[in-house]
Amino acid sequence: MTFRRRVSLFVSASLILAASGPYLAGQVRVVDLTNTPPNRADWKIVASEAGGSLGSSQTPPSYVPVTVHLNNCAVRDSVFYYSVEIENSRKLELKVPVSLNSKLFDQRGTITFRELLIRLGTVTNIQDPSTFQSDLAPIELFGDQSVPGTLVVLAPGERLLLRLKSEAAHKAQELRSLLVNIGASDVTLSPGEDGYRKKEIWIPAFRAKSESSCLEPEQEMR
Repeated sequence: MTFRRRVSLFVSASLILAASGPYLAGQVRVVDLTNTPPNRADWKIVASEAGGSLGSSQTPPSYVPVTVHLNNCAVRDSVFYYSVEIENSRKLELKVPVSLNSKLFDQRGTITFRELLIRLGTVTNIQDPSTFQSDLAPIELFGDQSVPGTLVVLAPGERLLLRLKSEAAHKAQELRSLLVNIGASDVTLSPGEDGYRKKEIWIPAFRAKSESSCLEPEQEMR
């Protein structure tokens, strides 16, 4: 093989690798929050409003919901541990808030952040989201580009695994009936004389529930 032929093959291979490098199909990002207590800001909300489209006859890519899974369920010392996996099955990137500390966003003037609510519960009719019931307070996650480390950006095909816990214990025989329901909004807090006016814009891509319930506990907590 001539020197010119070797160089040609090397350059061709390099171009192929460079072209395929940015695409990380199936990559899983892990955020473990089991040892992080919530730290909530004491914002006085005097008025609130919410809105935003949740769908249309011709669904654009921004409305396609993510895929959500609930797994790694186990009860240890009266604490319920579980994982919520969010898969970006859309054609657009997705910004997921991952901070339990809303005080990071406290500042003078207008406050903005993205809020993700994670609810555990059961449904009497899997086809009817309105039958979802939960006696647990939702987990609230916050994020914004202005606060480093509070947002995870998922490219199409990437997955985020959130490791979480709840102080309310679940009986082992009830784990299989649990589902996770998520929702998110972009929040703006506008200051006034008596407190903040809260405005929420729902994000259709986050309106999703898990397709499957917890797996058997003995198979989890690897």
